[in-house]
Order: sequence, then structure tokens, then C-alpha cells
Amino acid sequence: MRKETILIDDDYRNHIAAEFPDRSMELVDEQIGEVLKYLTILSEGSRARFIPLTREADEIWHEMIVQTQSYFDLCEALPGGRYIHHESIGIDGFAQRIGRREAVAQFVEWIPDYTSRFGPFTEPSASHWSVVQFLRQELGLSLDEVNALGSPVSV
Repeated sequence: MRKETILIDDDYRNHIAAEFPDRSMELVDEQIGEVLKYLTILSEGSRARFIPLTREADEIWHEMIVQTQSYFDLCEALPGGRYIHHESIGIDGFAQRIGRREAVAQFVEWIPDYTSRFGPFTEPSASHWSVVQFLRQELGLSLDEVNALGSPVSV
């Protein structure tokens, strides 16, 4: 399992945090960390994928993008070394574009992508991912059961 994470400098981090005065620095740091993990996973792929981050974490990403040079530099430092574009689209719009079955598959495939790269979700990290919240709240899965979705099946 690879656990390296791209980091951002203090000026970039502090600017982002200043845009969210209602959030603690600890929460902003968690959200930045999960956005960076998301961007790392996305940069390694070759196709557009649905964003399973929560609205609050997505707001952090929006603020990161607005700082264009810092965001460009960040994207170049990602494993894929390319600019990561953002498109505002909900799961329903995404499903209409690519088909419901494919949209659901892409939504859930983030679990093994995440756990194989960064280890199991924790309570703090899970709170920033819509897919994990959906699986826990709507399907009643425990966090251990969600993390097991990212484990290889043994026969």
C-alpha cells in the first residue's frame, strides 16, 4: 500500500483556511487532506470520474482552484502530472450522461482506489466522502464493512 500524499505549502493552506472562518483549522486540514487524496487518485486515471466528496470538501477544492498558479503547480506535482479539471455535476446528471449502472459502478469504485492507496477510511476521513456516507447511512454498512469493500476477495 502506498501512502505518500502530495502536500501544499503553508501560504496556500492558510489562504484556503481564511476563506472558511466558520471551520476549525483541524477540519480544514482534514478536508484539504482528503481533497489531495481525491486528486491523487484522479490524476492516476485516464478518464473523467464522478466526484464522491461531500459538498464541504468540494468547497475546499473550489477554493484551491481559484488560486490558479498554486493549483496548477499542485496538479503538476500529482502522480499524473496533469491539470485536474472540475465540473459541477450531480450524480443524477452524471448518470444521465454515462448511464445509471456505470455511474453507480464509478461511485463505488472509489472505495478500493482509496483503501489500496491510503489505507482504510477512518471516522474523520470517511466524513468527507459522499460514497462512504451513502453506504453507511442509506445501506447501514459499518465503517469496517465499507473498508472491506476495498479488500481483495480471498477464495
